[in-house]
Amino acid sequence: GAHNLLIPCESLYAVIEVKSTLTKNDIRTSFRAAEKVRALQPFKHRFVASREGGAPSDKKSFRCLYLLFSFKSNLGKEDWLKKEFERVRESAEKENCALDLIDRVIVLNRGMIHPSKQRGKIQENGGDLVFLEFFLHVVNFLRRESKRRPTLDWQVYSNRTFKGWAKIDP
Repeated sequence: GAHNLLIPCESLYAVIEVKSTLTKNDIRTSFRAAEKVRALQPFKHRFVASREGGAPSDKKSFRCLYLLFSFKSNLGKEDWLKKEFERVRESAEKENCALDLIDRVIVLNRGMIHPSKQRGKIQENGGDLVFLEFFLHVVNFLRRESKRRPTLDWQVYSNRTFKGWAKIDP
């Protein structure tokens, strides 16, 4: 049967959306989903995009790494990186979303794209190096972000009408 599960957004560090074969429709759907994740408010502040150009982080802004991972692409191999990036850019534009909502697009048998930097890497001979690079991005992000986040006080999710403790006189 269906079960409800409460997971506070403060505990969300990364979203890895997995597709068998990446299509334009998948990318558009991912931008819509990433926009919903970005709108969450951990510690009463919205998630933010990655800092660029060495900009310092502030203590009240937190990130949620959003990765779109696919085993393959439905685009041909020739000029794949340029075509895939263009498809990502067009999808963001059609969904009226910022490119930085998706941190990386990983296609295991091809390479990786960093949309907001308009950069990519191609792996011609299989997916071992692409997967290693993907894994290292995740691990490095988690290590950095976990140091920045305060401990979660679960009481913030309690019912506000159930007020504090009252003294009971015997």
